[in-house]
Amino acid sequence: MTAEGGQRSGLSALTPGTVLRGVVESVFPTGAIIDLGGVHGLLSTANMSWRPFSSSDEIVRVGQELSVMVLGVGELSGDVTLSLKDLQDDPLRAYARDSFMEPVVGQVVKLGDMGAFVRVREDFDGLLPAAEFGEVRPEVGEEVAVAAVEVNVHTRRVLFVRAESLKE
Repeated sequence: MTAEGGQRSGLSALTPGTVLRGVVESVFPTGAIIDLGGVHGLLSTANMSWRPFSSSDEIVRVGQELSVMVLGVGELSGDVTLSLKDLQDDPLRAYARDSFMEPVVGQVVKLGDMGAFVRVREDFDGLLPAAEFGEVRPEVGEEVAVAAVEVNVHTRRVLFVRAESLKE
């Protein structure tokens, strides 16, 4: 959030990449306000966690003490943006490096016209295209054997095929 009055002097010490301890002051649907000792920063939902979640309060709670990384400080506005996620290893990079094209069992978490979204780890979901279903469309909650044939860490997209397709 915007730094006001006496907070402005604390802003000069904040530079992108700095890691600080703070206390969660408030939590709302799009993020949380973190008190950094007199300076307040915004931790948006996009910068909270690598894993999928539905609500900010699944990740942080009021009064929680945590370490955050400063992403930026608005020159004119004094807005301080923070990240919790940038202090964690990106699970998608590790998956792409260690498990690309390896068969794995995942759970269908969502169905759509394009196909089924399959969760192979708690950190991310990938798309199993409808063309891969064969004769039977999977149901939400069903386990399916898949393998990643495309992983884009920049767009955060994973494309799966049925594991048995690798043998064909």
